[in-house]
Amino acid sequence: MKRKHTLVGIIFTSLLGTLSHFLYEWTGYNTIIGTVTPVNESIWEHLKLLFFPVVLFSVYEYFARGKKKCFIPARTFSLFTGMFFIVSTYYTISGIVGKNIDWLNITIFFISVIVVFILTEVLIKNCNSPSSVCIIICMLLILTTSILFIIWSFYPPNLNIFIDRLTKMRGIYRI
Repeated sequence: MKRKHTLVGIIFTSLLGTLSHFLYEWTGYNTIIGTVTPVNESIWEHLKLLFFPVVLFSVYEYFARGKKKCFIPARTFSLFTGMFFIVSTYYTISGIVGKNIDWLNITIFFISVIVVFILTEVLIKNCNSPSSVCIIICMLLILTTSILFIIWSFYPPNLNIFIDRLTKMRGIYRI
């Protein structure tokens, strides 16, 4: 296991993800910053806290590891598992408890970061050489998700996951 990459990735993602929570407001509601950081308190927007820092660190890590073929599929699966963990855990807990608990949401974020990096290592360790098609599909999935985060910052679908739990609004707006 590449413990150095795992530990640095967890720390990097945790720090950048935490800082990202405040960047949109700190930059005077800069719309460019808002495309890659949360613009409201919706669950969808908070997935950016995990997604973009992991993708950014993954670009570095891919080259630092020596361009291993298993890395891209392993990280892609792990990242989407982490995002699924955030959504499913948030809705399960808030459904059981009946309200939103901020310290628990923060804990869910940090657990999801750990899940992403440890699961990546497990998958790489147990990887059979993936096909080029698999790698291309994974890269397209990351690219498509990045584009959707940007588009849906401005034009979010009318679904509960996009609704700010505090203001009941969706997408980029100023408080």
